[in-house]
Amino acid sequence: MRSQIDPPTSGWETLELSDGRLVGVLTPSRRTEHAVVAVCPEHPTRLETVRVLELLGTIADDLLDAGDSSQAMHEYCRYLTRSYENMAMIYRLVRSLGRIGSAEEVVGNSIENMIDTLECDWAAAVFADEPRMLGELSGKVFASGVGLAPSEIERSARTLLDRFGGGEGVAITPEENDGVGAVIQSIRFRSKRVGDLVMAGKRDEEGDVSSFDTQLMEAVSACIASLLETIRLYEEQAETFVGTLRAFSSSLDAKDPYTRGHSERVALLGKELALASGMSETEADRVHLAGTLHDIGKIGIPDRVLCKPGRLTDEEFGMIKRHPRIGYDILKPIPMVRDLLPGVLHHHERWDGRGYPEKLAGEQIPLMARVLAIADTFDAMSSNRAYRPARERHEVLEEIGRCAGSQFDPDLVPAFLAMDLGPFDRMLARHRREMVDTQTSADAKAA
Repeated sequence: MRSQIDPPTSGWETLELSDGRLVGVLTPSRRTEHAVVAVCPEHPTRLETVRVLELLGTIADDLLDAGDSSQAMHEYCRYLTRSYENMAMIYRLVRSLGRIGSAEEVVGNSIENMIDTLECDWAAAVFADEPRMLGELSGKVFASGVGLAPSEIERSARTLLDRFGGGEGVAITPEENDGVGAVIQSIRFRSKRVGDLVMAGKRDEEGDVSSFDTQLMEAVSACIASLLETIRLYEEQAETFVGTLRAFSSSLDAKDPYTRGHSERVALLGKELALASGMSETEADRVHLAGTLHDIGKIGIPDRVLCKPGRLTDEEFGMIKRHPRIGYDILKPIPMVRDLLPGVLHHHERWDGRGYPEKLAGEQIPLMARVLAIADTFDAMSSNRAYRPARERHEVLEEIGRCAGSQFDPDLVPAFLAMDLGPFDRMLARHRREMVDTQTSADAKAA
């Protein structure tokens, strides 16, 4: 009798033993380790045995077909599950693209979702040092993993990038990478590679990466590239818009040669005071823009009043006092400058409540407006006017100090008095030269 029966790779086979008996061997679902042997217990005739085994073979074939169908259904269900998970992740990612200005949040969430969807040990996004193209993402690494520190993941990601380089869906087999499968997918923005997505350590039995993994990472890379493009277009649009507003504000200042460059200088002083008082760089930049636009409402003031060479009458001064409200109304419909409205509307309020347009007092006055009030007054006293020359520096600083607690926020005045005014002086000198050059050119044309 045979000491060993070699089952078929799949299906049903009839084999003869050494004693002449016939046996049937069934291998279900192409798994030889699960083979079943059927042996007749008695000694029927050979013909009867063959018929019985043929019947068992027919049953076995039916069982095999059912097993194959079950396996196919199982694989199909897995396929649908993976497809759904991938589509769900891409859907979440695409929805997050609508939050302009949240690039770090979008990328961070994408990495977290990749860990769950790809069922891998870790994932990372490594960005190049490209400040102009990437903004806040420039030079940063976003990493997440199961039981791993971000610094450890970053080292592993950079090691893989050094060994295998970046590319479009580079699949790395476990045999190539010390038993750990991995995928590298480049992130391209405006035809330039600006970063890479890296994932490693599949947690299934085989540990191999699949087309699902490479396709999902390609989709995530495309979404991040789309985010970068959207943010860049938004920034370019904002830069164009703000540039237009600045040019508009400068043209208003230039109507009167004595106020040329006034808004630019107020913006400079406002930003420096904002930083000196503890505001962040981002907040100080917004104060700078508010300073640029703080007098934009003067577009609604008649030129005969705005450019009057002598002192204003009470009626004319009443017209001038309308410019903060006019500026507020002009800018209010524009979303990207909505946070500047308090500075534009309230930069003529006084700490003691005797200012305009709403007679706010103390900390009722928005901080941005309190900062601009000092900057605006300092520049006005430091500049020539048709009805008076600029005051001496020590006189201006003494007046600023004397008005602490009455006109100005007493906590901001010391910070202002300690500021380096060198950049202001250089800007003021440049504006004065421009005024002289403009006047000389006008006189030459008139002659």
